[in-house]
Amino acid sequence: MFFSLPAMNKIVIIGFGAAGFYAAKSAAGAGRNEITIIEKRGYDMFSPCGLPFAVEGTVGFNDLKHVVPETGRLKKLMGHEVVSADTENKTLKVRDLRNKGIKTVGYDSLIIATGSRPIIPEQTKKFFGKDVFAVSNIENTKALYEQTKKSRNAVVIGGGAIGLEVAMALKKLGLNVSVVEKMKHLLPNNLDEDTATIVEEYLKEKGVNVFLGKEAKIPGKENVEFVEIDDLRIDADVIIMSVGSKANIDFIKNTGIKTEKGIIVNEKMETNIKDVYAAGDCAETFYLINRETAVTRLATAAFRQGKIAGVNASGGDTKYDGSLGTFVSVIGEMEIASTGFNSETAKNFGYDVVTGKAKGRTKPEWMPNSKEILVKIIADRNGRIFGGQAVGDSAGWRINMIAFAIRNNLNIFELAKADIAYSPPVSELVDALTMAAEFACRRISSSK
Repeated sequence: MFFSLPAMNKIVIIGFGAAGFYAAKSAAGAGRNEITIIEKRGYDMFSPCGLPFAVEGTVGFNDLKHVVPETGRLKKLMGHEVVSADTENKTLKVRDLRNKGIKTVGYDSLIIATGSRPIIPEQTKKFFGKDVFAVSNIENTKALYEQTKKSRNAVVIGGGAIGLEVAMALKKLGLNVSVVEKMKHLLPNNLDEDTATIVEEYLKEKGVNVFLGKEAKIPGKENVEFVEIDDLRIDADVIIMSVGSKANIDFIKNTGIKTEKGIIVNEKMETNIKDVYAAGDCAETFYLINRETAVTRLATAAFRQGKIAGVNASGGDTKYDGSLGTFVSVIGEMEIASTGFNSETAKNFGYDVVTGKAKGRTKPEWMPNSKEILVKIIADRNGRIFGGQAVGDSAGWRINMIAFAIRNNLNIFELAKADIAYSPPVSELVDALTMAAEFACRRISSSK
């Protein structure tokens, strides 16, 4: 007796970043899938989070590239871009960027993981690539690095994580650096003003000029010579735009796929079109805390979303429980981390916010290399935790604990009781995380 195997399920993944890679990896182990990855770049994956550190010379640009070999069931179309999609007939029009030829690629399931691109304001587009740069891929970051060799004055527009990492990288290269942020404090999506002030003071100590609550104007016809802030002119040989990003989804026009700030998906990473999924920076998902709309452009969110899309595109049934936006950044020698909502975001969602903040040390003061660490926790008057922030050495693991507590519905009283290992060479007896949680508990108890 002969048995025929079921036909291979054709999965096409557009984009080869973290979401695309983990979608392919999970799909490869989830069934009889024939996987094709379509990517505009001429090379495989790279690590965009490492770009600022390549600028400062900590790693080489080529160190950021990673090769993923083809297999019998994984094919790659590198140097190709999708021009249009026909979701009714399940076909894509794909252009070969080397010879401009167009081919048709069919699919049973489609995963869109095309990422995002930096926002370049209209006033700066004529200077882009010459005096104005972004840090989003190896090519544009290399161009920035080459420009720094003949520059003295740099202005970074945008005070988010990438902007600040690049600012410190340029400072290490010997440039005069200024950061302009239109909001009232740095890292406005992540930190409260009091926590962000520590970062601001650190940057100023390192010789970086910081301008907050200001709009930057870039005059000039052929070249940029300065940036205007109110009546102040800042000399600029090189300008880095770091004011946010938008989803790479131009090719899905007229497909019927619903979009707002990204491609709208449900908890299975499904779009409104059957057998079409989206994951990573191009997807619009939801917050874990309240399931309100969220666009979380972090590699950690992309890999989780990609895994779920890959399984479900293979016929599985797994669900995304939402994003916390947990992140960590290293700016110079300062580690900064956060998770969940900051105080302003929590208040905007209508929560009655209580905070606990504590400054401690990474190990006893009498031990070598003991350093300050600040932890802040955001909760409500019932003890529900909404977020946390930390600045200082090993900020990341403390924020990871807060993120774990939120994800597992632990309240602030339970977090305050968490056992934390102690030994003088590695930790303080009572950690700043515990002190912050206990302080929040006292404030809640005293308000009742």
